[in-house]
Amino acid sequence: MEQAVLSTIIILSVLVPPRQTQEIPKPVLTLHHNYSKIYKGEPITLRCDIRNGKKSDWEYKWFQDGDLHNPVFSSNETEYIATPYSKKIYADFLVSRKKTGNFSCMAVRKSDRKQSQVSDAIELTIHAISAPEVKVSPSPWLRVGDSAMLSCEIQGSSEDWTYYWYRTIPYKDGLPSPWTKRFSMEMLPDVQHGTHGPLSFSNVSLKHIDVYACRAGRGNPEFFTEYSTAPELLWVSASSPRATLRVSPNRVQHFADEAYSVSCEAHGNSTGWKVKRFIYDKGQSECGTEWGTMTGSSCYINNTNTSEEPVYWCQSDSGEYSDAANITEHYFRSVVLESPILPVPEGQSVKLGCRHKTLPSNHRAEFYRYDKLIGSAKTGEMIIWSVSKSDEGRYWCTIPDLGESSSSWLSVRASSVSLHLSRALITWLLFALQMMYHFSLS
Repeated sequence: MEQAVLSTIIILSVLVPPRQTQEIPKPVLTLHHNYSKIYKGEPITLRCDIRNGKKSDWEYKWFQDGDLHNPVFSSNETEYIATPYSKKIYADFLVSRKKTGNFSCMAVRKSDRKQSQVSDAIELTIHAISAPEVKVSPSPWLRVGDSAMLSCEIQGSSEDWTYYWYRTIPYKDGLPSPWTKRFSMEMLPDVQHGTHGPLSFSNVSLKHIDVYACRAGRGNPEFFTEYSTAPELLWVSASSPRATLRVSPNRVQHFADEAYSVSCEAHGNSTGWKVKRFIYDKGQSECGTEWGTMTGSSCYINNTNTSEEPVYWCQSDSGEYSDAANITEHYFRSVVLESPILPVPEGQSVKLGCRHKTLPSNHRAEFYRYDKLIGSAKTGEMIIWSVSKSDEGRYWCTIPDLGESSSSWLSVRASSVSLHLSRALITWLLFALQMMYHFSLS
């Protein structure tokens, strides 16, 4: 009898297989990001999918660099959207000096707390992003009726950005003041939704005189860059200003311990004209208030001992303006480029000099337009003969083994003389063509 029962048990054990525990599959971690680069502080989405049961059956955990004991985030949702400074990932990872990190995820079944395997890791590379720079083309120095284009350029990034544009106003509580508490940034009302390219002005007038800044944004939620490195002045002069600004010595770059003067030469009476300046972190002021000594219509600036880039202009009591001039004062550089500060009429020649702070002037120097070498001279000077608009641009120089200057803009303005010559040349060519046609018929 016992043997029969035992046989029955053995047969049943063979016929009924043991109950197997259902295996939990490995989840799949994916990165959802619409751009080729991820920038520090930019939101990202890490999605953890497990193809077994309903999404609500699981709890999800995300890990960094293989640390499975300390998840950076846990949620009942499959997506982890990390926004700047609100989650541990940004506190420990993006704000740190690390540029790469491995991320993985795991699913935990709520019913029995069984854990899945850890997903395959994905590596994220976080890039630093520079503040954008405002650039004005063709020049920040314009006449009424000219056209200008302001671009907001981010070094090393050609992604699809939206650009937001601002002008400077006196400090106002509640508005951004990224550089100084002396003024704030106010968004331009005409482009509050931003632009997807440069900001263009056609037929400029005096109302466009302003100091402009920008920043860029992308994505949803939107990620913003910092504000541009420095605001950019856009200057518009009347077609025939009643006063001319003179700088002595006539050059853009000066050493900080050198004295120079800025004068207003009015066409008629110079009474009532004052010299004013703008420095981006100090705002606008008048000669004789916080700087310089005003004597008549001339302002004398002596020994600033700072590295600044003031913009000077003449302004009358009635609100008229002269041309403006941007001077660069160098405290740390040992080499400066000597170039004319005001626009040069077409057809004239321009002398460029490369000067060392302490050495004599007769030394070898190399001169560049943008990044292209245009000439070298043993005397430290070179001449551009009969300039034209094609010579306009940014120039700099270097003294081999001793240093290089910063760059300065050389502005070339069409003159009435060159215009008349062009018309005369066209008239002569038409006459010559008519004569050739006449002789060909005879």
